[in-house]
Amino acid sequence: MVIYTTKKIINDTIMTKTLFISDNSDGSNWGCFATSRELRDLINEEFDIHKSIFLSDLRYKDLAFSKPSLSDIRYVMSEYKKIVTGSDNYPIKLYNHGIIGSMHLFDYLPKSISQYESKSMQFVDSDIYNKFFEGVSSDDHVIINGEGSIHGDRRKSQMLLFLAYIAKCKIGAKTHIVNHTLQIDTVRIENIIKSIYPKLDTIAFRDPISFKQYNSKIGKGNVELTADAAWLFDDFLSSRKLNELHNSGGLSVWTPNPNVNVDFTEDYICVGGGSGFVRQDEKKAEGFIQLVNKIKRDLPAYKIILTAAASSDETFMLKVSENTNSPLIKLDNDVRAAASVVSNSDLYVGGRWHPTIFALLGNTQIVSFQGNTFKMQSIKKQLESDHPVFETSELYSGCDEVVNSIKYGTETGFTNIPLSNNEMANMKHLAEKNISLIK
Repeated sequence: MVIYTTKKIINDTIMTKTLFISDNSDGSNWGCFATSRELRDLINEEFDIHKSIFLSDLRYKDLAFSKPSLSDIRYVMSEYKKIVTGSDNYPIKLYNHGIIGSMHLFDYLPKSISQYESKSMQFVDSDIYNKFFEGVSSDDHVIINGEGSIHGDRRKSQMLLFLAYIAKCKIGAKTHIVNHTLQIDTVRIENIIKSIYPKLDTIAFRDPISFKQYNSKIGKGNVELTADAAWLFDDFLSSRKLNELHNSGGLSVWTPNPNVNVDFTEDYICVGGGSGFVRQDEKKAEGFIQLVNKIKRDLPAYKIILTAAASSDETFMLKVSENTNSPLIKLDNDVRAAASVVSNSDLYVGGRWHPTIFALLGNTQIVSFQGNTFKMQSIKKQLESDHPVFETSELYSGCDEVVNSIKYGTETGFTNIPLSNNEMANMKHLAEKNISLIK
């Protein structure tokens, strides 16, 4: 284990060395780029980012450990039982709980709190340690971008929790989880969080539902309510500048035929996907085709512009574009341009967290669909707005209520949208607190 520490001096100020974990700059959606950019800027004002652990690093797998502990064996035996008791068909149960379960004996990543001590001892003495923590000492800060990553018994949740444990409990570094939405939705995750979070130096929740849930279930630790770092994003293009960019070939827009006109100075509604839509692409496309056609029929004064803020949206939105003759703003756009398309619209309808923030920053009305966690409901709660957050099933049951809400949003507007100058300033202040509260 190699440990050293340095302090950087900038403008006669000593900058403490920092490890930044879960830098999503290499992520495949607009929100990843926007949040990581703003969060890095905040960190760089106060600290020296010595090293970043990117999203791709968090997917690292290695069956490197050759000495399973008793707790590892107990975990694997509990997985074997699910081959009999699980609800999936037998081949899937055999693979998930038999084959994958057996491999866990040699995995460096613990799945339950009972494994943390034995796995962490092996981890610290292994070559994997330096991949994540080389050069980190107890004098340093470790800042973890929590975002909406910790929910369910999935590998990314387990990875971030384990790295937080190593940083605080094995290295002794000042450890903080910031910009964080947390959904405690399994017993295993709750037990891990109960053990680790109270030990951390800072827990900054970006939404009020996470904040309330944590305080009601656990209630220990240095906990603060903040806001997503994307609220600091202010580098928007005007509608005329968007037209100039598009006409010069600087905007990636897919159209089903060359006759589809794109003019950002006209009134338009942005339609996007979301993490809560879990059906097959064909079914998702059918639902959105129905929605877009009804908007066009009932609100003919508005053009429709589709958005693909994530790769999972683009695969079915291409079908929607082709079947509705609507332009699609593709995933591979610069985040400034993509965010500006949303912020200049009259209304954004979709289930993506960050595009919803882009819309609100542009004083745009919103109609939301639920996400894969409660995060879309939390925006409604934080703003004290009456805009709707629809179940994704509404997309497949006629869309009448969704279209009625879109009409209301464009004609009347929802409570507290747009935000007042004071409310906007408060959201930006809360976003800055992700880092300013770190001591």
